[in-house]
Amino acid sequence: APSTLDRLRAEEVALDAALAQNYQRFSRGEVTAKEMDRQRPELIGAFNELVRSENIRYRSMLRSQARPGR
Repeated sequence: APSTLDRLRAEEVALDAALAQNYQRFSRGEVTAKEMDRQRPELIGAFNELVRSENIRYRSMLRSQARPGR
C-alpha cells in the first residue's frame, strides 16, 4: 500500500493536472476567466482539505488559493 506521502504526492500531481486543464479550457475559450477563477479555489480547497485530514507534518503541502501574481 502506498504511504500517506505517496498518496498526497499523487493527489498533488492530479491537482496540477486539473489546474492545467482548467487553464487550457480557458485558453480555448471554453470557460470564461470568471469561471476559471471560481474553479481554481474549489480544486485547491479540495486538495487542502485532504492534506489537512492527514498528519500535521504534511501541512507544508498546502496550496495558496490566491491567484498567481496577487
